[in-house]
Amino acid sequence: MRLIHALEPDLIFVFSRKAWKRWPEYDGDHPDRTLYVEGVGQFDAGTYRHASGESIAFGFGHPQYAPVGPTRIAVQAAMRIEAEDLLLNA
Repeated sequence: MRLIHALEPDLIFVFSRKAWKRWPEYDGDHPDRTLYVEGVGQFDAGTYRHASGESIAFGFGHPQYAPVGPTRIAVQAAMRIEAEDLLLNA
């Protein structure tokens, strides 16, 4: 969280399922969401607050184990999405 507050990024990409499980709980306006990429799948997402707004965080599989093609498509989709367009987890 210290880095989020210090750097205030727009987007955060975590490429490790193990690290994602230890990631802090969301504190933004769009917690516990899903990035759905048609033909590729669903990816964890949510937002964190900082002084100038919110960061959207995405959880992806580790590059050593996740297939490159689908991950590349998902990251490209994540770079274009707005927090309001993420799907709410039921």
